[in-house]
Amino acid sequence: MGQPMHLHPRGEVVVISRTLSERSQDVKLIQRVAELEQIVLELRSNQAAKLSFGNIVLDGTGATGTLTANSGTVIDNSGLNSLANFRTAQLINASSPNTSSTTYIDVPGSTMSTLTLARNANVLIYFSIGGLTDTIAATGSQFMCQVSYDDGGTSLQNLFVPGNFTTTVTGGSPTYNNSLQFAFFMQFVTLAAGSHTFKLRMQVGNGNGVAKAYLTDWLIGYIVFGD
Repeated sequence: MGQPMHLHPRGEVVVISRTLSERSQDVKLIQRVAELEQIVLELRSNQAAKLSFGNIVLDGTGATGTLTANSGTVIDNSGLNSLANFRTAQLINASSPNTSSTTYIDVPGSTMSTLTLARNANVLIYFSIGGLTDTIAATGSQFMCQVSYDDGGTSLQNLFVPGNFTTTVTGGSPTYNNSLQFAFFMQFVTLAAGSHTFKLRMQVGNGNGVAKAYLTDWLIGYIVFGD
């Protein structure tokens, strides 16, 4: 059977089902226009606004406006949320190693959890050391407790301390000693997207295989700026 038809006043034949379909589309269009008008009204009156684009949501519907992303709340009406924008980590004094090695060895307990960056990021690295050597060189360069801040197998920076020299004279005979010395360093570095594993490594700088370096205090840490 064919579709229902009726005679238009002007004598034209109109398919009824097509007419109903067109009217339904008109109703949906009118409803959508009304929704858009309501959104515009809310934005103009600043009564309620919640916009989403990508994984970012700008929400002004509550008492506190927020901008959120995958990492959580980025900004609210109190300002920048540092807990969601700056990742931090540090380790301190997990061991007190000593070595006579003239090549770098790992400082026990100083390997940090792997940092994974989704994109290139500026990172503030920092570390401090307290150490000394047990021998004062008779001639030539002074022995040093030398420590490197490593990212995997790459040294980002190193510090060294020879220890403070002290001289004690007893019965006309001098005795030479080293005492604890401290050093601190911090620097911005740009790290590539991917995985980064930080740790400290130590050696006896200018060593002869006999002198020992003692690392008595240390700290290693980083702050990621807006990854």
